[in-house]
This record gives sequence, C-alpha cells and structure tokens, in this order.
Amino acid sequence: MPVKTILVVDDSFLIREVIRTILEAHGFAVIEANNGRDALTKLSSNPLALVITDYNMPEMNGLELIRVLKHHPLQRAVPIIMLTAENRASIERRFLDAGAAICLSKPFQAHELATIVYKMTA
Repeated sequence: MPVKTILVVDDSFLIREVIRTILEAHGFAVIEANNGRDALTKLSSNPLALVITDYNMPEMNGLELIRVLKHHPLQRAVPIIMLTAENRASIERRFLDAGAAICLSKPFQAHELATIVYKMTA
C-alpha cells in the first residue's frame, strides 16, 4: 500500500515539527511549508491525501490557500484541516465555507489530530 502524503502548512517551525512527528509515527509522509505561497510551490503532480494548514500566516494565510487549492485541478478534492488559535464561530464558518473539512483549535492533542487524520484519509 502506498504511503499517503500530507502537506503541513504553518509559519511556526515548532508546530510543523510536532505535526510531522505525529504523522510520521503513524506512517504518513509529510511535506512542510511555512506559508501558503510556499505550499503552492511544493504541490506535485500527484494529489495529496490531506492538507493541514494554519490560518494566520504571512504572505498567504490559510484561508487564501484553501481558496486556491479548491480551484487547483489535482488538489480540489483533497480534504483540508484548518488549524487556528481563533475561537470565534464567524471565523470558523469562513473556513468551512471556503472548503475546509474541519477546524481544529490550537493547542490540539496528538491523539485527536491522529484520529482525525486517519478518518479523513481512510
């Protein structure tokens, strides 16, 4: 069975490292990007299994990235998890309306993230 690849986009090196460690321990391959623009340069000709992106990043935030991915011919069907430290329902609604499958609040629990990723990539 081929390894599923997940794109993790966050301007925090520490957050990317934590997520990468969790995902690799569960058998996923991880591509890291530090903002939305960086993420777009790392897209391959193969669809990803999942994208996990932060909301608040420089150059291109997570909401802008979701909008671009949902129009990308190979990536539009890829599920997206939006990470945010924001707790306002209006912001979460914008993420979901743009195409995120789920919003996960920071800080998150490792087992919670792993469970969600498993379900979304099954």
